[in-house]
Amino acid sequence: MENGKLKMGGLGKKLSILNFQLSIIFAFSIFNSQFSIALGAVTFDAVTTVGDSDGDDTISGTHSVGGGCVNPILIATITWKANPAQTISSVGATAGGMTAVGTQIMVGSDQHAVAMYYRVGAGGSQTVTVNFAGVIDLGTMAIRSYCGVDAGTPTGTPATATGDFNATNPSVNVSSVAGDWVIDVVDLWGDPAATLTVGAGQTQRDNFYENRDSHVRADSDEVAAGTTTTMSWTKNVNNTWAMVGVALKASAGAPPAKRRMVVVVQ
Repeated sequence: MENGKLKMGGLGKKLSILNFQLSIIFAFSIFNSQFSIALGAVTFDAVTTVGDSDGDDTISGTHSVGGGCVNPILIATITWKANPAQTISSVGATAGGMTAVGTQIMVGSDQHAVAMYYRVGAGGSQTVTVNFAGVIDLGTMAIRSYCGVDAGTPTGTPATATGDFNATNPSVNVSSVAGDWVIDVVDLWGDPAATLTVGAGQTQRDNFYENRDSHVRADSDEVAAGTTTTMSWTKNVNNTWAMVGVALKASAGAPPAKRRMVVVVQ
């Protein structure tokens, strides 16, 4: 005590330093907890295509998922000549049953159809079998695998579209967020010279037919840049078509760091 005033001296300086240290540590902890959640990236792994002759009620094919594929998803896209008796009754893989994304029947009297199914966590060799309620014509299937997909919420909201016998090209608008991996399948009613050309920004994964006179089908994918991703194809004949599209959601990265407070006593 000097002249009625308390002298803090070295103790006051130490308290000030301690205060500063606590502020820095607490601020860093908040920053770390807010920004340590990161999303991974979905990546394409492989594709297998399957054609089926007329007169069967199943389509089956075996696909190999890459050994380094973490958080995989199996995508099966199926096309066939449909009528009320030729609907899909079940789709399964070696790992178990597959979940329907969406189905679209073409407008017009020919009644071709396209469908998409998925199975998360399916690795290694996977045999995918599609069972129909009746004997089908001109069936095809493509089996794709992707890595880095969220197991709890693997897909967004599916979108479907179909077009009549006119010059309008196939397209479907898929709800997405930036960074999603948007996938599609398209089927075009056939013609001896029918072709499908993939849209700008998309990567074609397959493009084939069981009987070109009846239909041509194709699959592609694209990384989303915003809230709507348009998947499109150019056709060279004015025939009817059908599409299904959906966004794949990336798996989460590392869990958030815990907030922490460190007290330094000097």
